[in-house]
Amino acid sequence: MYSVVKIILFSLLPVLFYPQLVVAQEGMGMGMGAAEQRTRRTPAMRQRIYETLSEAQELMEMDETESALEVMSELRQRDDLNSYEVAQMWNFYAFIYFAEDNFPEVIRAYEMVLAQPDLPLGMETTTRYTLCQLFFQREEYERSMQMLDSWFALEATPGPDAYVLKAQLFYQMEQWRNGIEPVDTAISIAKRQTAEKFIRDNEAIRIENERRRDVNADGGELVNEETGERTILEMLSEIESAESMWPVELNENWYRLLNVFYYELDEYDSVITVLRTMIELWPKRDYFVQLSGIYGQEGNDEAQLSLYQTAYEAGWLERGTELVTLSQLLLGAGIPIQSAYIMEEGLNSEVIESTEANWRVLSQAWQLAQENEKAIPALSTAANLSDNGELDIRLAQAHQNLLQWDDCIESARTGLRKGDLRREDQGNMILGACLFEISEFDASRTAFTRASQDTRSRTNAESWIQYVNAEEDRELQLQAAMADL
Repeated sequence: MYSVVKIILFSLLPVLFYPQLVVAQEGMGMGMGAAEQRTRRTPAMRQRIYETLSEAQELMEMDETESALEVMSELRQRDDLNSYEVAQMWNFYAFIYFAEDNFPEVIRAYEMVLAQPDLPLGMETTTRYTLCQLFFQREEYERSMQMLDSWFALEATPGPDAYVLKAQLFYQMEQWRNGIEPVDTAISIAKRQTAEKFIRDNEAIRIENERRRDVNADGGELVNEETGERTILEMLSEIESAESMWPVELNENWYRLLNVFYYELDEYDSVITVLRTMIELWPKRDYFVQLSGIYGQEGNDEAQLSLYQTAYEAGWLERGTELVTLSQLLLGAGIPIQSAYIMEEGLNSEVIESTEANWRVLSQAWQLAQENEKAIPALSTAANLSDNGELDIRLAQAHQNLLQWDDCIESARTGLRKGDLRREDQGNMILGACLFEISEFDASRTAFTRASQDTRSRTNAESWIQYVNAEEDRELQLQAAMADL
């Protein structure tokens, strides 16, 4: 189960990484420190320079990259550009190189942007964030982290995505413990933003309702109560929708990432807590399977069974191994009849693989459910698939319990012939008892004699031999008496 949980858990990771790259452009700042912005004296861009950059942009929009580079080359040769114009020039170079997938040159161009003094804060923060993403995609995680930290130092109101990006960097650098805090922070920010939006939207509803009441009071257009109620419900529905109120997909990935950190740290109590939250928010099959696997790993069979039953009822247990696990948990919980039904259906439909072990589970379930006759076919199939005689001896005992003496003898002899038994003496004891029932006294005595060679069965076997002898004598005497009549 440990390996299954790990495979499921880590198969979810690729969607968490490789953030979408944002090409830095002025005005894309994610919230800037106003005080610092006021202290920066950024030179203005002259009209002539603006027109040159606009010309280059128009050429790029027409896919005339070479012509755009020629225009930019002429601009680059000028020696009268102020720092802001130089920054915008390199910013546009980055745009050109990005369109050509020339990422080393994109990075170099953005580094030249940052080298200019008195940049607008929004331009600097966006450039730093973009460089962080570029370094991430090039697997230069240390440089990416350094750039992200410099971005945090300038950004007054970081959004949750930046903290998740930091957590992803910690993951790539296998710093599991350090990755937990930024994910928690991202989740807290998202929850706060959700609450704030909810309050704003509810306030909008309140204002709208007051406006409608005022219109009605002034004798204006009437809005009946039914229409008003429907409008409110529609607005509430919009507020409660996942897309307008909660970034569901993104937040789900954050919880996945947080879960990986705890899993790598072997902090399974925290893994359980996170998975329970995920199941409440996104009740998906994989999360039920993961959580039930963790419960099993921690020895909490009751909780594991509860989750497996929920997943089964939801139709989420699609693999044979999962159905077998559920059946075994049901056996352990003393619910053999349900275990048997699940195993039988799975084996008959071939969802569960036809193996000795699986047929043995089915036979055990029927036996524990006191359905001995139903256990026979499953145990017989399991015995036929086995190379040793152990299951044949168990099959012989099942036939013995049902007073099926001939079948008992056949199965016991098959098991003894296959060999590799843990207790050969017990096989001979069963064989001897069934032979006795059909009055095969010589063969019965032979079986008990072989069993008596094992000290664990000697006393019982010798008692049986005495009983066989006595019964044989009694039968001979009866036959003699009948002959004299």
